[in-house]
Amino acid sequence: METKEISREKEPSQYSNLDKLIQLRMRSRKGRKIRSRDTILYEILDACHSPAVEHWIMIKARVGYQSFVKHMDTLLSEGKVSSSRSADHRGRNSATYYTLTKEGLQMLERLKSEKS
Repeated sequence: METKEISREKEPSQYSNLDKLIQLRMRSRKGRKIRSRDTILYEILDACHSPAVEHWIMIKARVGYQSFVKHMDTLLSEGKVSSSRSADHRGRNSATYYTLTKEGLQMLERLKSEKS
């Protein structure tokens, strides 16, 4: 029983610098740097500057589908981005185009000034 107590005592000292390591590395599983929320929003808004479909925005902003949906839902609900659907000439598939609104353009300018 004493060995278990000793190993439990060592754990806190082993992980005492964990926060520092996380802040220094800031790496995801794939080795890419973790970007801030403002950086991701800036890239999404910049991609929406001209009407774009979601896969082009995801490529340009370098975000995955889940991150795209999370941020785009927020931007749509706040009125920063508007969406419109265009019907395919065959009527089967339609694409959703996202564009900036006035509020989104103001946010883009604010993020741009904070970035530089």
